[in-house]
Amino acid sequence: MPDPNSTPILRYERQPVEFQEYDPRAPMAAQYVIDLIQTQIPSVTVEHIGSTAVPGCAGRGVIDLMVLYKNEPVEPILTMLDALGFQWVQRTNALPDEWPKGAGAVQFQGNLFRLHIHVQPSDHPGVAEKRIFRDRLRSDPALLAAYMAHKQALITNGTTDPIEYTSAKAGFVVRALETFAK
Repeated sequence: MPDPNSTPILRYERQPVEFQEYDPRAPMAAQYVIDLIQTQIPSVTVEHIGSTAVPGCAGRGVIDLMVLYKNEPVEPILTMLDALGFQWVQRTNALPDEWPKGAGAVQFQGNLFRLHIHVQPSDHPGVAEKRIFRDRLRSDPALLAAYMAHKQALITNGTTDPIEYTSAKAGFVVRALETFAK
């Protein structure tokens, strides 16, 4: 395992979830990491998703990235992500809904940005869902306001464990996607 102090991606420190205002540097930090990954692994596409990809969307402030691949084995990709310094939250790809998930952090413009990466085949249905939800938040101010209020209420009511927080907001995302499909 590479030393996280000698890699571009720093150690991810798991912390209780706190509600943070939107940081306009997040998309630039995301692009920095996207460029870093795509330089090392030109066969993948990397896409910024999640709240930090939506201008004005407050939340926990973690940058989410999808690392998408086509027609190639995933293990060499994961090995290259290891070399960059990503740490694995989950690295079992035995089930389609459990594609590798990683974490890390990057120092950018005087701030430490925490990162989540989701390594998936580009044709996985979850890819389209993540894009649709991100794009709906970008284009629907009422949905964006409701989503931020939902996230802030979760945190205010004590849902600060990262796994519990992610699970608790999942219902909102599912309902938003169902509404869009109608």
